[in-house]
Amino acid sequence: MKRIYLRRCVSLLLTAVLCLSCVQPALAVEAGETSTAPHEYLENLSIVRSSKDSEPVYEYDPVSGELTPFAFEADQTEYNIALPEVAAGISTNLYNPNMPQITATLQNSSSKTLYGAWSTEMAPTESAQLIGASAYSGGSLTIAGTYLRNQLNNLKLTTEPVTLYYLTGNYVQSGTSVTYTDLDVYTFHFYRMAGLGGWPTVEDEDGTLYSVEGYSKKGLDPYINTFAVTVPAGTEQLKVTAKAVTPASTSVQFDDGKGASIAGEGDVYTLTLADYSDDYKQEDGSLQIPFTLEYTGEGSGIDGHYTLTVKFEEAEEPDPATPVITAETTATVSVGELASWQPTYSAKDANGNDATETVTLSYYQSDGTTSLADMAAVVTYIGDASENKTFVVELSLDGAVSVRITVTVEPEEQPPIGDEDLIANIRYLIKVVEEEKSYFDMSEAEGDGYSFVAPYGYTYNSMPLTLTEAALEHVDDLRVKVNLYDEENNLVASNVTNGANKTYEGGRIYSKDDYVCDLSGLPNYITGKVLSFFRGIKPGAYRLEVEVFSLSNPEVSDKRTIQITLAPYVHSFQVDAGVRQLVTAPDLSRLGHVTSYKDIERNDDIALRIREYAVTVPSNAKTLTISGTPDGSGAAVYYKGGDVTDDFSGEGFTVDLDDYTPDDNGQYEIPFSVVCGDSTSNVRSDYTLAVTVGGQSDWEITTQPVGGKTYNKGETAETLSVAVTGEDASNVSYQWQWADNYGLNESNYRDIEDANSATFTPPTAIGGDRTYRCVVTEGTIQQKSEKAVVEVNLGHVNDPEFVRQPGSCANIDYPFDESSFKTVYTEGEAIQPIQAAAGSTEITSGNSSVDAEFAWYYNDENSYDGAVLIDDANYTAGSNSLAGRTVNNVGHYIRGIISNCNITEKLDVGTHYYFCEVYVYEKDNPENRSETIRSDILAITVQPRSELEGFTGTGTENDPYLIENVEHLQRIKSLVEGGDALAGAVFQLANDITLPEDWEPIGVNNGGSGKNLLPFSGILDGGGHTMTIPDGGKPLLNYARDAVVRNLKIYGENIDGSALLNNVCVDYGTDGIYQQMTDPDIITVEHVTLLSGSKTSVSGLVKGGYSSGINDVIIRNCTIEKGVVIGCDKDESDIGSFVGSFNGRIEDSVSYATVYGVRDVGGLGGSKGQSMGDCIITNSAFLGEIVATGGHVGGILGAGYVDSTAPQVPPVSVQNCYVVADITANSTPYSIGGQEIGSGIGGIVGSEFGVTDPMNHAYIRDNHFYGTITDTSTTNGYERVGGIIGELGRYDAEWMSYGNNYYLENSQYQGLGYLRIANAGWEPEAVFVPKTAAEFADGTVLELLNQGSLKNWVQRAEGEGADSPYPIHSDVSYVREITLSGDYKTEYYIGDPLDLSGMVITAHWSDGTTTALSTDDVEISGYDNTQRNISLVTIRYGTVDAEFTVTVLQKPQEDEKITVYFTLLGDEDHTDTDEGGPTHGERPGGLDTWIPRTSYTVDVNTTLEDIFTMALDAAGIEFKGNRDNPYNSIYISGIQSPVTGDWIEEFTNGPNSGWMYTVNGTHPDVGLSQWFLSNGENIIFHYTDDYTKEEGSEHWGGGTTPAEEDNSPVLAPEVKADKDGNAEVSISGQDINDAIASAKEDGATSIIIAPQISGDADSLSVTLPKGSVGDILNDTKAGLTVQSDLGHVELPQDTMEAISETTQDGELTITLAAGTAEEAGKLLAGQEDVTEEALKNCSVTEVTLTSGSTEITSLDGTRMRIALPVDGEVFEDGGSYVAYQITDDGQVEKLSGKCITKGGARFVEVTAAAPGTFVAVAAEALPFTDVAEENWFYDAVQYVYGRGLMNGTSDTIFSPDGTMNRAMLVTILYRLEDEPAVTAANAFSDVPADTWYTDAVIWADAHGIVEGVGNQQFAPADNITREQMAVMLYRYAQYKGYELKTGADPSQYTDAADISSWALDAMEWANAEGLITGRTAATIVPGGTATRAEAATILMRFLESTAANK
Repeated sequence: MKRIYLRRCVSLLLTAVLCLSCVQPALAVEAGETSTAPHEYLENLSIVRSSKDSEPVYEYDPVSGELTPFAFEADQTEYNIALPEVAAGISTNLYNPNMPQITATLQNSSSKTLYGAWSTEMAPTESAQLIGASAYSGGSLTIAGTYLRNQLNNLKLTTEPVTLYYLTGNYVQSGTSVTYTDLDVYTFHFYRMAGLGGWPTVEDEDGTLYSVEGYSKKGLDPYINTFAVTVPAGTEQLKVTAKAVTPASTSVQFDDGKGASIAGEGDVYTLTLADYSDDYKQEDGSLQIPFTLEYTGEGSGIDGHYTLTVKFEEAEEPDPATPVITAETTATVSVGELASWQPTYSAKDANGNDATETVTLSYYQSDGTTSLADMAAVVTYIGDASENKTFVVELSLDGAVSVRITVTVEPEEQPPIGDEDLIANIRYLIKVVEEEKSYFDMSEAEGDGYSFVAPYGYTYNSMPLTLTEAALEHVDDLRVKVNLYDEENNLVASNVTNGANKTYEGGRIYSKDDYVCDLSGLPNYITGKVLSFFRGIKPGAYRLEVEVFSLSNPEVSDKRTIQITLAPYVHSFQVDAGVRQLVTAPDLSRLGHVTSYKDIERNDDIALRIREYAVTVPSNAKTLTISGTPDGSGAAVYYKGGDVTDDFSGEGFTVDLDDYTPDDNGQYEIPFSVVCGDSTSNVRSDYTLAVTVGGQSDWEITTQPVGGKTYNKGETAETLSVAVTGEDASNVSYQWQWADNYGLNESNYRDIEDANSATFTPPTAIGGDRTYRCVVTEGTIQQKSEKAVVEVNLGHVNDPEFVRQPGSCANIDYPFDESSFKTVYTEGEAIQPIQAAAGSTEITSGNSSVDAEFAWYYNDENSYDGAVLIDDANYTAGSNSLAGRTVNNVGHYIRGIISNCNITEKLDVGTHYYFCEVYVYEKDNPENRSETIRSDILAITVQPRSELEGFTGTGTENDPYLIENVEHLQRIKSLVEGGDALAGAVFQLANDITLPEDWEPIGVNNGGSGKNLLPFSGILDGGGHTMTIPDGGKPLLNYARDAVVRNLKIYGENIDGSALLNNVCVDYGTDGIYQQMTDPDIITVEHVTLLSGSKTSVSGLVKGGYSSGINDVIIRNCTIEKGVVIGCDKDESDIGSFVGSFNGRIEDSVSYATVYGVRDVGGLGGSKGQSMGDCIITNSAFLGEIVATGGHVGGILGAGYVDSTAPQVPPVSVQNCYVVADITANSTPYSIGGQEIGSGIGGIVGSEFGVTDPMNHAYIRDNHFYGTITDTSTTNGYERVGGIIGELGRYDAEWMSYGNNYYLENSQYQGLGYLRIANAGWEPEAVFVPKTAAEFADGTVLELLNQGSLKNWVQRAEGEGADSPYPIHSDVSYVREITLSGDYKTEYYIGDPLDLSGMVITAHWSDGTTTALSTDDVEISGYDNTQRNISLVTIRYGTVDAEFTVTVLQKPQEDEKITVYFTLLGDEDHTDTDEGGPTHGERPGGLDTWIPRTSYTVDVNTTLEDIFTMALDAAGIEFKGNRDNPYNSIYISGIQSPVTGDWIEEFTNGPNSGWMYTVNGTHPDVGLSQWFLSNGENIIFHYTDDYTKEEGSEHWGGGTTPAEEDNSPVLAPEVKADKDGNAEVSISGQDINDAIASAKEDGATSIIIAPQISGDADSLSVTLPKGSVGDILNDTKAGLTVQSDLGHVELPQDTMEAISETTQDGELTITLAAGTAEEAGKLLAGQEDVTEEALKNCSVTEVTLTSGSTEITSLDGTRMRIALPVDGEVFEDGGSYVAYQITDDGQVEKLSGKCITKGGARFVEVTAAAPGTFVAVAAEALPFTDVAEENWFYDAVQYVYGRGLMNGTSDTIFSPDGTMNRAMLVTILYRLEDEPAVTAANAFSDVPADTWYTDAVIWADAHGIVEGVGNQQFAPADNITREQMAVMLYRYAQYKGYELKTGADPSQYTDAADISSWALDAMEWANAEGLITGRTAATIVPGGTATRAEAATILMRFLESTAANK
C-alpha cells in the first residue's frame, strides 16, 4: 500500500504543477485551485465500458487498492478510473477499454447554451486542447469512446496516469482561441490495470485439457476477472497457464491455499486442490482460488485481481441401468503406426450388454477443442512428428459419460547407421547438345583405384553422387566433404569452410532428380566465393577426395579418392594446302568462324571427345599447314615429337609429307599434342591426323570478282563472278557470302541463301555498303575468292515498318524476356509502359546518318481519328534480337528502334486506346524523310474494383475498403501472400487497431530480384487513427512495392524492427528484369506519426537496406514525436529516425527522437543505399539526440555512399534543413576488406567519403546545425568531425553546389572535418560557416538562410521550452519539384545555340498547386556546343532542378568517313585473384583475344557504343548491360565468352572486376554512348580483375606502377662496369626459379630485375637462362621488367609469348645502351621537325633483345613499355613529349610519351612495337588523337596550343573540323593581351555577368574590336564567319598599331560580291596578308563558317606575319 500511496502523492503534486503553469483566460477556476463545480451544471455522468457493454468502468481507490464500479457523485469533482490492459487478438470495439462511452446529463437552462467537453488542460486556451466539444441545453449527451482513444492509447502500466478534465460552462471560440466562463471542472485520473494476455488454460495431471467457461476465439474481454472450469471428481492437481499482457513487469501470483503464492514454471502454475481449505469452498462444493497480476515495474500501473472457480463433476457410482464406457485416458503410438491405430475400449448398454460397436469416436487437436474430421485428418495434423505430439479422442455413447483419451504420438526410432558403404556411385558427365555423356562411372571402374581424364574448362559438367539405400534412410544426418588437391598436395578447392568463416564441417546433401548431390555444383570456399566447384581450376593432375559422413557420429564415414586429369584440347583446327582449305573428318574447321555460341555447342561433342581426324589432299599437295585453337591455360601444341608451334592459333605449323612414311594403304599419320608443360607432361591430349593423298582433284580460282562500284538505290548492279580452272573444275560447288564492309574478318562472313553459282548479282534496294566473296568447294577442298565491295547510295530514305507492335511484349528492350504485356488492369493500378519497335533497313549500327522519330497518341475510342498527342511519352533508343527482322539474303535487316510510352496518371474505369506514329529521316538532311506510318491500336482496359469479401467499400479513393479489425488485416495478408499485391487498392482504418502479439508482417520475398516477391502494393490510409504494436511485436508490413501509407499514427512500446516496413530488397518488378524507366518504388509514406513512448529496435518507419538505386523510399510530412527511442537495442547500424539505408527522398518531416546505433546513424536517415540512386533530404529537421558507438554519423544523414571503389556516384543532397541536437559518436577510422570507408561525424552529414568523381548534381545548401558533437575516439582527435560534414571524398564545383550552411561555433571542429582529395581554390569554411549563439539568436543566421532558395525561415521565439532561439521553418509553401514536357529540340550541331522554345516547365509546390515557368524564371546550365558530346542540361528553379540530355554532333561533310580500330580482350571465370593469384587485365596481361584488332570505316558521328555493338554482332557474341544513368549510355555488365559460353560479368573475378575500355591507351571516364570517335582511334575493350591496377586508376583509387601495385619479386644482382662502360649480368636458374615461385605465390604482375651497377656504365645487358621465359609464362601471370638508370624495359606476358615463340624459349638478353646527341643528329638527319635546339637536351637510348646470336626485331604485333631517361630540369613531370624510334632499317616513327618520375629520376615512357634506338626530345607533343602530323593544319594547331591560345575540346581531342564561335575568338585576342582588368560597362544583354568570355567581350567592345550584331546583342554562341574573323583581327591590328598592308583586290573570286560592305576593307587586308585565302581557286566564301583548324591557321599566320612585323 505504501508504494501506491506515494504514487498518488506524486500524481496530486503533478496536478498542482500543471495548474500553476496554465495561461488562464476568463475562468471560474483560478490558477492554483483544484477542480470545482460551483454551478453544478452536471447532473450526472456515466462511464461505461463501451457502446455494447453497459457495465460501468472501475473506480480505483489508490489508498486501499479497491476497485468498485464507477458512480458519479454530485459533490465529488475528482475521480480515479482504472482501465484494464488490452489483451492481444481483440477483434471488435466491444473489448477495447480505451474507448469507454460517456453520457453526460446537464441541467436544463433556458437562459444560456452550455458546452461540455473533455480537455487535456484544466483551463484550455486552444481548440486543439478540447476533445469532443458539443453544445447542449440540458438533457443528456453521449460521447463516443473514440474521442478519448488517442489519449488513452498512450496510457501504459509504465506511465503516470493520464489526466483529463470534463468541462461544462459557457464557451466562446475565436479562430483557434478558446474562452470558457462560468466553468465547472471535473478531474479524471486514468490508471492502467495489469491484465491477462489471453484466456487461461487448465489441464489435469494426465494432460487432459478442460474447457474454460465463456472461452471465445475472438479474444479475452479485459473486464472479465472470473473464470470457471469443471473437472472430474477426485482430480488432485490442475496445471493452469496464465500469461500477463506485460509479462516483463507483471508477476502472476496464484494463492496456494496455505497463505503463500505458487511458484510457476514459466507461465504454468500447478494447483494441488487438497491444499485449499474450507475457506475456499463454496456451498456447491466448488473451490474459488484467487490469483493476482501484481505489477512490479515503475510507473502508475496497478494490480489486476482474478478468481478461478473449480467445479467438480458428481462422483456417484454409475447406475447399473446406465450405459458406461471403459477406457484408459492416455495412450502412446509411434508416427509410423498412427494411420492404422485404433483406441482400446469397451462399452455396455443399460442392460449390461456389450455396446462397444455403437461407441462414436470424435477427434480433436491437442487443445481438446479444435475438431478433426477423422483419422486421416489426424495423420495430416500430426505430420512427420519429429518430436512428440498429442491429439485427443473422445468416446461417446448415448446415456454414458463421455471418455477422452489423450494420445501421444512419438517419432519413429531410426536404426543406427552401420559400417556399410554410404556411397553407391560417383559419375562425371559433360552435357553437349542437350545430352549428357559420361567420362567416368565409378561403378564400372576395375580395381580399387579411380581415375579419369576430362577436358579442361568445360563448364557444362556435373558430378552426381549417389548414396546406398541404407544411407538414404539417414540422409538428414549425412554431410559431404569434397577436397581437391593439386600434384603438390595444395588444396585448391573445398566445400568445407575454415578459419574465421567456419560455419559447418561439410555441405548438406540435397536431392537432385535421380541422384543425391551434384559435387560440381558445390561451393568452393577456398577462394571465398560461392562458385561451381571446378570453375577456375587450371589444367593439371588433381586428387579428388569425397567423404560422406554422419553428423551425429563422425566415425561413420565413407571416403573415396579419384585421380582427375583436366587436360587441354583442340577446340578447333583446320588444314590448308596453299590457298585452299581442306575439310577434316569429322569437321572442326568451322569452329573458329562461328556465328553464335550455339554453333560451338553443336560441335563440342567432336572437340571434347574425338582425337583422331582424317583429311584427303590433292595429289600435288606435299606441304600442309595445320592451325587451330587450343583450349587450356598455357597450353602449347607439339609436333614432330617435340617441336613447338610458333602460333598454332595463327599461322599454325607446317608439315612436309616427305618427312613422314605412309602406311600400307598410302596414308600418312601426323601426330601432334596439346600439352600443358613441356612435351613430356601427362597433362595432354594426343591427336592423330590421317592424310590420304590423291583422292582430290587439283584446281584453283583464276578469275576473281570485281567490286569498287557505287550504284543508286534500285539500279541494277553488275554481276560478280568467279572462274575456276584445273583438274575436275566442273565438279566444284559455289557459295557466295556477304559481310559488312566495316570490321572485316573471317567471322563476319555469312552464307547468302540460294547464291550457289559462279555468279551473283548484289541487291541495291537498300543504301549502304556490302562486301562479297565466293567460297568454292569440291569434296573436302575449299578456296575463298578475293573480296568485292559494293556501295549503294542512300538516296531517298526507305519507309519504316513496325517489327513489334504496341503491347506485343512486356520488355522489348530486354532480349531474354518475352513475357506478355498486361492489357487488363484494376482501378488504381499502375499501367505498365507500352513499348513498340520500328525502324528501317537503313538504320543500322554502322550507319548513324539515319534515325527514327516517334510520337504516341491517346484516344478514348478505338480510332485514329480524334487522337491526342501525348507530350511526355518517353523515347528510348536501342535495339536487340526481339526488335529486328531480316529482309533479304545478304544480311539486311530492320533494326527496330524501341520507343516507350509511360502512362503516369491513374486511368479511369473503361477502355483506353494508344498507338504511335513513326517516320525515318536523314540526320544531315531532315527533309529527306519517309512516309509516316501508324502502329496498331492497343486497347487497355481498366476494370472497377470488385467487392472484397469481408470488407465494406469498393477500394477506391472515394469508397475505400474499411479495415475494422484484425481479421481484416489477416485477410489482406492472406491475399498478398497468395499472389494478389492489391496494387492500387485503397484501404482505410475505420478505428484504432492493435496488432496481435504473434503478428507476422505482410509480404514474402522468395528471391529473383522481385520476380518472386509477394509485396503489399496498395494504399493504406490511416484516417488519423492509431495502430498499436504490442510489446515485442512486429510492424504491419514486411515487403512493399509501389505502396502508399498515409494519415496514420503508430504506437509500439517495444517494436521488433521498424514501426511500418521491416524489409526492402532489390526489386525489378514482377519479371525480375532491370528496367530503369519502369522498375518500382518501394513505398511512399505521408503524414505518418510515430507516437511518443514508442521504441523500435532498428530505424523508425522503414528499416531500409540494400535495394536497387531506383527502388525509392519516399518520406513526406512525417513526424517522430518526442519520447520515441530509435534503435533501442543500441547494437544496429544503418539507423535513422525515418529510414535506415535508402535511396529516395525525405521531405517536410521532423523527428524529436533519441537515436541509438553503431555506424551509419543519422537523425533522419541512416545512409545512402545503392550507389547509383538519388538520396535527397529537403526542408526537414531533427531535434532529438544521437548516441552512436562508431562513425558515419550525422544530424540529418549518417553517410552517403562511402565505398571508395565506386567514385562515380550521385552524391547526397541536403537542402533547407536544420538540426538542434547533441551528437555523440566515434570517428576512429574503419575499413572493410582492407578498404578504408571513412568514419566522419557531421552536424548535417557524417560522411561522403567515397565520392571523388560525382556524376549527378548535388546540393548541400541553406542548412544549419545548432548543437554539439562529442567524439569518443581516443585516436582521431576530432580530425573527422565537422559542424556540417564530417568527411568528404572530393569537392567538384561542376556537380556539387555547397553553400550557405551555418553551425554553432566550437573550438573542437570546423565546418568540414576531413577532405580526402584536396581542391585547389575551394575554401570549405566559406560555405560551412561557424556562428556564435548570439548570431543564431539575434537574426543574423536567419537573414543569411533567407538569402537561400526557399526563404521560409523564421526565428524561434525565446521562452519556448528550455532551448535557445534559432531559425526554424515557417509554413510558407515552396517548389518541391519541376517537370519538363512539350516538344523541344534535343539534337544540335557544334556551335548551335540552345533552343528551348517548345519546352513546358511546370513548378509543383508543396501545397499541391502548380505554376508554369518561363525560361527567364530558371537557371540553365550544362549545355556545351563546342564539341561533340551528350550534354546533361540542368534547368534549376530555387532548390530543385530537372535534367534532360541533348546530343551535339559534328556537321559532316559529304561522304566524310573515319576509320577506327577495335579489339575485345576477355577472360575466363577464375578464382585465384582472391587468394593472391595473378591479376588479369589490360595492363597486367593474362587476357584472351575474343575479337582481334579490326578496322571499321564509319560515319564521323559514330560513338563507341556503335562500334562495340557492330563488332560483337558481327562476331556473334552476346552482351548485356543497363542504362541506369542520365545520359542513357549503356554500361556493359557482362559479355558471354565465345570460348566457353560463360557469362563474364562485373564482380565475376572479384569485387574490383568488370569491363573497361581504352582509347589510344587511356581509359576515358564517360560511357560508351558518350564517346564520339575520331579518325585513327584505337579502342581496346577489355576485362579486368582489378580496375585499380589499370591505366589511369590513380583517378579512382589505384594507379600505382607495377612495382608498387603488388608484391612483385625483385632480383638485384650486383654488377661492375668494365673499362669500356659495359655492365653484363647473367641471372642464375636458381634465382629466376625463386622469383617465379614468389610471383606465383603472391600473384605478382611482374618479375623485376634491378641490377646494382658500380662504376660508370654506358650499357647494361641482362641475360636470362634458357627456358626461363617459358617458365614465367607457364607458372605465373607476371611480366618481366628490367630497371636501371639507363632506362626501364617492361615486357608484358603477350610480348613474352611472342619472344618465347621466336627464340624457341632459348636464353634472352635485354640490353640498354645510352647514346649521344651527336648520334641522335645523325640518326634523325632529314627529319624536318627536329631542330638543333631540341637535340641539345635529347636523350638517346638503344634497346636490343637477343637470343644467342639472333637479334629479335619483331614482337609479333605486341608492344613493350620503355622508360627513357631524360634531364629532370628540362622535362616536366606529367608533360607530353616526343620520342623518335629508329629501327634497324633506318625507318623513323614518331611516338608520344608522358614524363614520369620513378625513384627520383625522370623518364619519358613510351610503348613500342619493336626494339630499336629511341630519341626523346624536349619538344612537347600534341596530345590530340585527331591531329596527325600529315594534316595540313598540324603546325597551326601545335602553334596555338603551345602558346595557350586554343585548347582541345577534351584532353585528347582537338576537333579540327568543329566550328569556332564569336566568344572563342574574342577570348583568344583577350589572352594575347594577358587578360587585362576591365572597368567598362557590359553593353550586351546576351552576355551574362559571370561567363568565361564576359571580360573578353567587354574589353573588345571598349577598344572597338567588336561592335555586336545589333539590338544590344553580341551573339557569343554564333559560329564565327570568315569575314567576321577578318574584321576582328583587322580591328585588333589597328588597336595594336600594327602596320597594315594595302588590301588585295578580291574581284578575282567569283563570290566577291558576297562580302559584306562593313567587312570589305578587312577582307582585302586579310587576303593581302595571306591570312584568309580562297577556299577554292575561284571562291573565298566570306560567309562560310570558320572551322577550328582554319581559325588556328589564320591565327598562326597573323601572329607570324602581321604581329611579328609590327
